[in-house]
Amino acid sequence: MSKRGWGITAIVMGGVLAAVSLAADVLAVGAVPGVLGWKQLLGAGIGLLILISGVVLVVRGRSSRSGRPSQPPASAEGKGPHSSSAAIAEGSALGPWTYDSASLRVPFVHELSELRRYRFLLWNLVLRDLKVRYKRSVLGFVWAMVNPLLTMLVLLVVFTNLFRFEIEHYAIYILSGLLIWNLFARGTTVAMRSVIDNSGVRNKIYVPASVFVGAAVGSALVNLLFALIPLLALAVATGLRPNLAWFYLPVPILQTALLTFGIGVLIAALAVFFADMLDIYEVLLGAFFYLTPIIYPVTILPEPLLQLEKFNLLFAFIVGFRSPLLYGRLPDLGVVLVTTMGALVVTIIGWSLFTRLLDQFAYRA
Repeated sequence: MSKRGWGITAIVMGGVLAAVSLAADVLAVGAVPGVLGWKQLLGAGIGLLILISGVVLVVRGRSSRSGRPSQPPASAEGKGPHSSSAAIAEGSALGPWTYDSASLRVPFVHELSELRRYRFLLWNLVLRDLKVRYKRSVLGFVWAMVNPLLTMLVLLVVFTNLFRFEIEHYAIYILSGLLIWNLFARGTTVAMRSVIDNSGVRNKIYVPASVFVGAAVGSALVNLLFALIPLLALAVATGLRPNLAWFYLPVPILQTALLTFGIGVLIAALAVFFADMLDIYEVLLGAFFYLTPIIYPVTILPEPLLQLEKFNLLFAFIVGFRSPLLYGRLPDLGVVLVTTMGALVVTIIGWSLFTRLLDQFAYRA
């Protein structure tokens, strides 16, 4: 196996080892639930070292394979500048000394640098999406705040009268879950279509494909920030007192944004090659909504599904968002680290696949 192959294997194994080590409590391996022991931290550290070693191997594998361009052979006459220039021109297309700067790039790192370099375009695309969405509406950007409130009102009427869940501050319970869900659902759905929908632009001028995925997630994030205003106002109006735990609310939002970006780049790459991915994901997303305790309490789930919810990163972020808001409690530090590491592993996997297939997008999209 090549250095690059060993490097990719090490990256995957290291990420899995780190995630499993931190998730030992969830997997019922830890001796003291909720406490990160030295064995867990050691395993996570070893996993990160293996992951970093894999990145180094991938970089070295790319560099050694590309190498330096060799000098062109001397001409038969060996005299005059024209003979040398002719030899170079003759062999530049297929000769062994051809220099390809793209071969020296590591796609994983290069696309990250391009995403940072085009950050102003990313922000302009986010603003464009918001302006186009609310351009002809009477309320304009106010719809970003009204829309989740109307959805919450419909669900509140249906579920309080039909199922009669006994949940304190049920309106805030639903609305807080919907905000996190909308960030994930809207961000991933638009991100999935972004590369295909903007293929015409990318075929005319150079724009990093990841910019369009980032813009989709950024637009969903800005919508959530607008919707936070009525959520906090409604929380105070229904009797919840503001407390210091509310300052933790940005953490689960950023965790969800990280997971959304990871899933977004993953399915965006797959959608370029598999057109059915667009319809399949919408079906899976609908099923995922009802399998995640957003509009109902987690306690009504049967035991098998209750165990599966421990691996549902989105539900963990929803709980991390609800607990400070409803109960004034901060989530356990171990849970925060485990779920953040899980979202990071998903993002690394999605980004690796996205950058690996990036050069083929122009021929598929």
